[in-house]
Amino acid sequence: SQPGWEWSVQKETFEQAWLTFQSELLKYADANNGNMEVPQTYTANGYPLGQTVNKVRSPQSYLNGHPERRKWLDSQPGWSWSVQDDYELHLWLTFQSELLKYADANGSDMKVQTNYITASGYKLGKQVSNVRSSNSYLKGHPDRIRWLLDQPGWKWLTHRRSHTGETDATRRAHWE
Repeated sequence: SQPGWEWSVQKETFEQAWLTFQSELLKYADANNGNMEVPQTYTANGYPLGQTVNKVRSPQSYLNGHPERRKWLDSQPGWSWSVQDDYELHLWLTFQSELLKYADANGSDMKVQTNYITASGYKLGKQVSNVRSSNSYLKGHPDRIRWLLDQPGWKWLTHRRSHTGETDATRRAHWE
């Protein structure tokens, strides 16, 4: 140990860095509907939150020797350990938001035509078709399936019967 060097000061600095990260992450989530999908270039009042999120996801930073920190992050509804998870969540949230806007404008009807594109350029019709036909955004997410089932205007099928003879009621029963 060097004269004048104090390990506890380093420990306090490390602890303060974690507390600052927590605080900034929660502020970001509050301002973004609970979303903790922070772009890597995002800064808040000079604090590089996006870069810090990236470091926290790496195995040696902030969490080493602190299982309670990992537990805290795991308990945050908007937190994801993977950038891929963040991207998929972003796609789902965009789909959900655009579908609700469409339903609001159409008396809760969610029978979106396949070629429908929103004013902002979002291909909602194509995405609805993908969800219905290939379960896009739904695999491994029963909460999303439940959300769709709970929407009064949602139909799994746009016609009375599919080419296999399936009806909307039988498709709903499959998911419930």
